[in-house]
Amino acid sequence: MRKGADLATSQAARFSVVGVKQVFRPAARLSPRRTGGKQSLNDRRPSRGLFFLGGRGVVAGPRRSPLDYSMSRSPAYIAAHIRRVLADGASAPHTDEVQRFFKHEIKSRGWYTHELRKVAVRFRRTILAKHDIPYLLLVADQLFRGNVLEEKVFAVLMLQGIVGDFGKPEFKLFESWLDRISSWADHDGLVQYLIGPIIAADATLLSRPSRWAKSKKRWHRRAAAVSLIHSTRQHKNFENIQLIAEILLTSDDDMVQKGLGWLLREAAKANPQQTVAYLMTIRKRAPRLVLRRACETLPAETRERVWRRSNSRQAGSSEPRASS
Repeated sequence: MRKGADLATSQAARFSVVGVKQVFRPAARLSPRRTGGKQSLNDRRPSRGLFFLGGRGVVAGPRRSPLDYSMSRSPAYIAAHIRRVLADGASAPHTDEVQRFFKHEIKSRGWYTHELRKVAVRFRRTILAKHDIPYLLLVADQLFRGNVLEEKVFAVLMLQGIVGDFGKPEFKLFESWLDRISSWADHDGLVQYLIGPIIAADATLLSRPSRWAKSKKRWHRRAAAVSLIHSTRQHKNFENIQLIAEILLTSDDDMVQKGLGWLLREAAKANPQQTVAYLMTIRKRAPRLVLRRACETLPAETRERVWRRSNSRQAGSSEPRASS
């Protein structure tokens, strides 16, 4: 745990000199005793003009963000600046740790999610101080075109905090991003944090998950399930959840099965009575991975009831462990 904390700290330190506002951290004031009774540089500093660069206090006039000098540039220019920030804050050791969560090789900068979120929020605030939401969406669209995991996640995190302002035009944009997905990580961020809340807020979009469920594309089929997680947490659209489940139960793709199991697990938390009743109707034909995920949070007695008939399909088989 300490090693991870040290990596996160060093990562934040690297960002502090290249980030959205150079992280204008006020220097600690020196006491008269430590300065020999003389006024220190920090006591004389302009109210907004001192920041750290390479460990030294530098008087630099009023705070200026690097983006202040480039806000007249195109969204592609801002996206390129963000990519440089992400590259400069890369952590090679954590990149190796990230790779362990994926079966195939991915390109990662090794950022910790909580640090990435902080930087994304700062960029969003700075961009919106100069431009409108459509401009921010264009920046995010540029970032989601890359093949680096953190670039796509950064695009999502920049927009997550204002998803309540989005509607059908933004939904259409995010739906087009599904064709750019390269892993479950960028998929789940996009679908859970952007697409899902829009669907939950607009029932006219519920036809889209049904269409994705019938697609031949892996990530569209997984999106059909994951996009309804936000709805089920709000106790909405259980009929649509059942409809999607019926379509996806025949899939032999483990990514799709895990997505469906995740949806049913969240449904079991929000609507346990309805969900358990539904699980009892599909336990004979549902893939074991789907049932395993769906039952993870159920009481042991209820879980055993669901599994009893499922396990009878394979004589002598035992219930698999919760992890996959």
